[in-house]
Amino acid sequence: MLEALAGRDQTFGLALNGSPPIAMPCRDFLRLRQDEFDLLGKITLPLAARVLDYGCGAGRHLKHLRAARADIHCVGIEACDGLRAHCNAAVASPATFVANWQQARNEGPFDLILLMGNGLGVLGDETAARAGLRELVDSMATGARLVIETGLWCGQGYRTNTLEIHHKGRRDGPFRWGGADRDWVVQALEVLGCEVTLSDSRAPDDVLFFAVATKRRLPMVPPPARIPL
Repeated sequence: MLEALAGRDQTFGLALNGSPPIAMPCRDFLRLRQDEFDLLGKITLPLAARVLDYGCGAGRHLKHLRAARADIHCVGIEACDGLRAHCNAAVASPATFVANWQQARNEGPFDLILLMGNGLGVLGDETAARAGLRELVDSMATGARLVIETGLWCGQGYRTNTLEIHHKGRRDGPFRWGGADRDWVVQALEVLGCEVTLSDSRAPDDVLFFAVATKRRLPMVPPPARIPL
């Protein structure tokens, strides 16, 4: 990915569950697709909003949001040191880039959280994904949104795959990467107090979709009745 950022067109191999690797162009991870552009354009953010991109990679979503709004605070989680350094140089302040959720959680409450590019998988297996979603929703302001892009190539519910990245004779991984169908995502987020809308993704995989979850406002609780003395 770093070579692609330097202008050298690159591909990497993605091996799923021990299968032969599939060639993936790095450029697809460096630029916004039109459907991502359209989706982000529909989200209204408050002044000085705090936006978290979990698994931000080269920061394509935060770069887009920064170009539109100078006041938002961009927070990115990215495990790769080189990509974090790139994001720190490419995304103007206020911006914070860290290696993991533990370092990012205190930057909230967040007004928008992104798990884009099949991003639900970064949370791991089903048990970890449910726990991770709860932590993310807990870190959101009331009325904030969580945008998830995910999907399944086969099966139902939530499935965990093993991924390996192949590039120039080097292998990274294996990584445990989860994905879910629409029913699983809606149920998992509704039980956390979110309203969920779904739409199709136009990612090359042709199986992904977007879920936009809005954290519901707390109901107004009437004051207790005065007890006559």
